Amino acid sequence: MIGCSTDVALHNKHYQWQQVFEFFNAHPKLKTTFATKYPTKFRLDDYRLTPGKHRIRVSLMPQKISSILEPNTDSISDRIAMIPVLQTKMEVHINFSPIVYYPTWLEDYEELFQQLQGLEFKSECIFVTYNKQQAERNNSDVNYYLWQPLIQESKDSEYAADNIRYERHFKKGLIDQFVALYVKYFPIESIRYIF
Repeated sequence: MIGCSTDVALHNKHYQWQQVFEFFNAHPKLKTTFATKYPTKFRLDDYRLTPGKHRIRVSLMPQKISSILEPNTDSISDRIAMIPVLQTKMEVHINFSPIVYYPTWLEDYEELFQQLQGLEFKSECIFVTYNKQQAERNNSDVNYYLWQPLIQESKDSEYAADNIRYERHFKKGLIDQFVALYVKYFPIESIRYIF
């Protein structure tokens, strides 16, 4: 995985990404994978990309919540429009992340899935993990969606303390609802993982 703490597409002018891509182009086994919220800024013609060696994961969520949680990023419709363009040069997955529960979340995801019809892709589906430090930095609009202690529980990990996620039984129900909606539009086999 490359670009773990930066968006490769957004910051392409600040790094020597071609050198990174060349390493993976030449490696007999390894391949790149990176996520972006700015696929319109990924200048495909600037890079030599060996087929089958590179995967870009386009992050998607309903536009209503993206406007609050991801201000100043590419619009969801622009991201979707870039998927077939990116597929001419590399493998493209959809990164449904973070998946956030709120009263109309399923209706909004259904609208999003309808926009994706006709596209072939694999997806990764990740429900939100949040923490107190993020909550203290973010505004009330963001925290309305992400800081929901009545339905969340602690989830400490080796990477960060004081994380919270949806309570595991509640989250199981959310996953079941998400998958039931997803399979109305896409094959279940296209979900690489969901948690």
